[in-house]
Amino acid sequence: MLERRKVLHIPEFYVGSILRVTTADPYASGKISQFLGICIQRSGRGLGATFILRNVIEGQGVEICFELYNPRVQEIQVVKLEKRLDDSLLYLRDALPEYSTFDVNMKPEVQEPNQKVPVNELKVKMKPKPWSKRWERPNFNIK
Repeated sequence: MLERRKVLHIPEFYVGSILRVTTADPYASGKISQFLGICIQRSGRGLGATFILRNVIEGQGVEICFELYNPRVQEIQVVKLEKRLDDSLLYLRDALPEYSTFDVNMKPEVQEPNQKVPVNELKVKMKPKPWSKRWERPNFNIK
């Protein structure tokens, strides 16, 4: 883990931050692929740490689970740093697509080093029921 941190800078990010991850892909034409999305979950500790990014591309929701210390991950770039009130945004799967749709060419927002991380208190509107889970049971920040 320490050796990997010497090679890869892992920035500070939270659930709700928008990230761009560059990975080495042996099947891609340029051998490199990028994915931009909102971080909907962080889990694990140490070498087993993972995070899930979600984006809606051409009307289809796409989620990719990345291992934080995977050698194929070449760069993790924070496009927009922010926190959400919930620890997990998995309910975005059943929310309207506008809450997880981001332009893949989005430019990074510059943030001052000593500035507090902004908390996004947005209430997410859900699609009509039936949902994949009973999101109303836990205290999620939904309408």
